[in-house]
Amino acid sequence: MARLVAFESGHDWERPDWRLVLVALRESKLLWRQHSPVDRAAGRELQQRFVAVTSKLQNRLDAAYAANVEQKQS
Repeated sequence: MARLVAFESGHDWERPDWRLVLVALRESKLLWRQHSPVDRAAGRELQQRFVAVTSKLQNRLDAAYAANVEQKQS
């Protein structure tokens, strides 16, 4: 979780490396699944933080994909 947060906060979003973002997102989700299952009550806060960070990264990635599609269509 700490690596993902550090990646998100330390990445150069002015000139993002989208492939690196995609790899980081995939790897973090894979690692997250490897550490399951956990007690829901104990892991709820951490799960919410993980979802927040991965959603933020996924939203940035989706926006970049949409911008590329729009650029190619015009």
